[in-house]
Amino acid sequence: MANFRTISAIFIALAVIFAASTGYFAANPTTVTQTTTVAQKTTVTQTSTSTQTVAGPSSPAYTVGLGYNSSIGFYLTNGTGFTLYMFKVDKPNNGTSACYGNCAINWPAFSTSKITVPPGLSASSFGTITRKDGSKQVT
Repeated sequence: MANFRTISAIFIALAVIFAASTGYFAANPTTVTQTTTVAQKTTVTQTSTSTQTVAGPSSPAYTVGLGYNSSIGFYLTNGTGFTLYMFKVDKPNNGTSACYGNCAINWPAFSTSKITVPPGLSASSFGTITRKDGSKQVT
């Protein structure tokens, strides 16, 4: 008869691998620590800490996603998982950007033809402006 502890350890390891591969940890940010004794002298420890994008690279249908980091909380990402930033010099609702030249080289404007967002965000919260150079920027 098989050793119950060995079978339990394998089952737990497979459950953690399955949860990670299906995005469970991305949708439910948390720290998971599992310690299982397999034999008297051997201890197997499985630790997984998630600070990854909740909706982004793993959800390419979204042009704006939601990331999570336990240090800062939730933040916006583009469809490939890069963090989106707000330029504090920009004046809300005036239809212009203050980021040009080196600023725009270092912090390129985010643009997309259609805003699609995961549950928890509203596409109507986003707008678009036309920059001085004629390009579009999501606001």
